Order: sequence, then C-alpha cells, then structure tokens
Amino acid sequence: MPVNCVSCRTPGSRNKPAVRCFSCNNEIHLSCLGVQSNVLKNFGDAGGIKWVCSECSSGSATSSYVNIGGKLDKIVSDLASITSQQSEFIRSLNYFGQKIDDFESKLVTFEKINDRLDGMDVRLGTLERENMRLHQEVNILQQQLKARSLDIVGVPERKNENVSSIVERIALRLNISNIKDFVEGCHRIHFMPRKDNNRPIVIDFKSKSYRDNFLRAYKGKKDTIRSSDIGFEGVETTIYVNESLSKDSRSLFNTTRKFAKDNKFKFCWVQDGRVLLRRDETSKILRVTSEKDLAKLPQ
Repeated sequence: MPVNCVSCRTPGSRNKPAVRCFSCNNEIHLSCLGVQSNVLKNFGDAGGIKWVCSECSSGSATSSYVNIGGKLDKIVSDLASITSQQSEFIRSLNYFGQKIDDFESKLVTFEKINDRLDGMDVRLGTLERENMRLHQEVNILQQQLKARSLDIVGVPERKNENVSSIVERIALRLNISNIKDFVEGCHRIHFMPRKDNNRPIVIDFKSKSYRDNFLRAYKGKKDTIRSSDIGFEGVETTIYVNESLSKDSRSLFNTTRKFAKDNKFKFCWVQDGRVLLRRDETSKILRVTSEKDLAKLPQ
C-alpha cells in the first residue's frame, strides 16, 4: 500500500520521487523537501542518503539527551560514592597513622625502659657479687673469731648443770689435767635450737695452740668417749669434739657431709675452719668454699 507524503499527504510516484525516513519509514517527496531529483541520483551513486523526519529527529535528540543525562547522573553518583569512600579511606589512614605514631612513641618509651632495666640488671649483678664478697668476708671474720674454740657434741643436757665440770671430766678422759689453766670459758651454744635436749658445748681456749692440743688428744684417743664415761649413768651417747664453726660454715659443712654420703666420698672433715672433702685415701683433697663448688664435682 502506497505511503503518503508526510508533507502533502499524497503518495509518491515515478514523477514525484520520495525518500523514506531512516527511523520511522515515513516518506516525503523530494519536491516537498526542495531537493532536485538529480541530487537523489547523485547521492545514490555515492552510497545513498539517510533522511530522518523532523518528528524522529526531534524525538531522537530528546532521547539522546535523556540517555546522556542519565549516564552523566550515574557518573556523578559513582564519583560521589568514590569520593565518599576515598574520604572514609583517608580517615582510616589517618586513624591508623595516629595509632602507628602512638605505637612508635610507646615503643621508644619501652626501649628506654628496657635500656634502664638492662643497666639495672648490670648494677644488680654487681651488687649481688659485692654482697656475696662481703658475706664471705664476714663469714671469714666470724670463723677467725672461733679459731680458739671447740664444740663438744653429744653431751646430755641437764637442768642446772655445771658445764665447766663436764669439760673437766672430758679433759681427764683425754689425759689432760689442769684444763682450767687453758680455758677462758665454756657454755652451751645459744643460737642453735635444741635437739634431743643436747645442745653442743663450746669451749673457748686462751690460745689456738691450747685448742689444737685438746683436739689432737681427742683424735689420738683410740676408743670413743661415751656419756657414761663422764658421769651420765643410764645414758649411752657418743661424744664428739669438733672445731667451732660459724653459722654459714656449719651449714656448708652439713651440706657437704650429705653430698659426700650421697656420692660415695669417703672423707669429709673440717680443718682450721676449712671444709675438706676426699673420695678415698689416694684421691686429691678438695676444699669446699660454697655449694657452687659441690655442683662442679662429679656425682
């Protein structure tokens, strides 16, 4: 069915050629457009023309404008979202940057404290060594004060006893007479807790040579001295004569004796305040000055 010209409302013909709208297929006479027919031929030879009617042209522009505007609105919206995310990211960076700065500041403080602690550790180690040295010196002085004393162990303790009389009876058993001429005094030891009511008796001699003679007489006696030998009837304890020791030296001696027993050392004794240890008759005599010395020995 022929299509009427959108301008004159008559159909196109051979004598009145028309062109069709590229968008909506409406037709219009070339004469209505004011275009010569030979122009149509020339454009046809060149590859044809594409005509768009005024209505389609107006609607296409509006649609394109709407489409472009919508795209622009979306781009603007996306840019706004990106800007918001960027702002949030910058705030997060600033927050964590501040945290890092705080951490670095605290780390510097901790490093300073650690340096101070290291310095204190060094000073503390120095003080500990100095304290140990002073402690050892005090113990040496205390032991020197006991260089003229002996401990009598194993003597039964009685109320209102006469300690001097007990010492005289022990001296007689050792064939030592006139013991009072060699002794400055004697007493039960005070700072040790009682054990079986038999605290050691301390004899203070007037000189170290008197002490050594008494100790030599005890060690040279072939048989032991029993409590019944010095007047304690009905009581049988062995009486020992030992060098007097300071509190620290006595503690070291007790520890060394236990070590010797546990590790099969045959001899453990004290000589002039020194704690000595020997595994057997042929081995080397070892001096023990502290528990650290025991830790170095084979066990």
